[in-house]
Amino acid sequence: MVALKIDKKVYGDKHPRIAGTLNNLSLSWGSLGEYKKAIDYCEKSLGILEIKLGTRHFLTINARKNLESLRKKFISNDSPHKS
Repeated sequence: MVALKIDKKVYGDKHPRIAGTLNNLSLSWGSLGEYKKAIDYCEKSLGILEIKLGTRHFLTINARKNLESLRKKFISNDSPHKS
């Protein structure tokens, strides 16, 4: 979180570098099983990348795939049929 605050001061809120930091936070929360938090960070990252790099850029496509994966994990872990 400290890195995000520093990066925002240096680059501004909508720089691709911020998207990278948000993506890293998303991956960290996801690895801890905190999928709701991970999804929130990933959505923010994707939004920046779509605006700054476009929808066809490889980083944007990768972020979209990460978001889909996190949503699937969130749904499967939130299922009432989970053992």
